[in-house]
Amino acid sequence: MSAGGVCPITDDPAVQVVIDAALVDLPVLYCGSGLAEASIEISGTDLVRASATVLVARISTQSSNGVESPAP
Repeated sequence: MSAGGVCPITDDPAVQVVIDAALVDLPVLYCGSGLAEASIEISGTDLVRASATVLVARISTQSSNGVESPAP
């Protein structure tokens, strides 16, 4: 992943952040910071707590071979 990208953290309650339920229990996630030269390292639970309005949803499913795919 390249550094930067859209930051998934906001304090604006009008912006709803959607997080895949499969990510919540992961100890380390790397995500965009909004700056081209930086990424954020954060736990799944801290990511959920960091934004004002969060929806945790089952977006992907894991197949028997361990590969994530879109949820039906």
